[in-house]
Amino acid sequence: MLLAALAATGMCAPAWAINKCIGPDGKVYLQDTPCAADHKGGEIAVHPSGGYGDQDAANRAKEREQMQLAKSRQRDAIHQGIATGEPVIGMNTDELRQALGAPSKVIAGNFGGTRKDQAIFYKPGGTWHVYTENGIVESIQFSQDTPVGWGKPARCPSELELRNLRVSAGSISAGLIQQEAYKRALEDARACAR
Repeated sequence: MLLAALAATGMCAPAWAINKCIGPDGKVYLQDTPCAADHKGGEIAVHPSGGYGDQDAANRAKEREQMQLAKSRQRDAIHQGIATGEPVIGMNTDELRQALGAPSKVIAGNFGGTRKDQAIFYKPGGTWHVYTENGIVESIQFSQDTPVGWGKPARCPSELELRNLRVSAGSISAGLIQQEAYKRALEDARACAR
């Protein structure tokens, strides 16, 4: 009975000192004290089945290790992206700026309190379309059809796009860096329309 109680608690210890005693009447007793003089038997060793008291604790520890490994890999990928000048999913807007510089154009939106932007980067090898949600890169597209006059849009923005840029440039929810990017994109868009 004591052994069952110890197993049910899931306690971890290197070993338990349990005594298996057989009384004069032949009944078997498990106890944590030595057997009485008129009883046969002695100490038996009881070890926990694993390094954790229960399987849930082991699963949680394994999940934590996997999450830490995934975070480490993500950080490495972001640092690699900054070094090679390529965007990586999971980058924040500051890291994206370090990797690609200022965007050539930003299309901003706010959907139910969620800020979703599309930043467009015209580069010599092609055009990057980077989609962010609340300042974190969610998806990336790359096309090798660089517009003529590299670094300039193939067409001027519409009135709706100009209005969206004006609203985004004056948005207090955008950070200072993002506001500056919106303002530069707005200036470029106005220059294109002239």
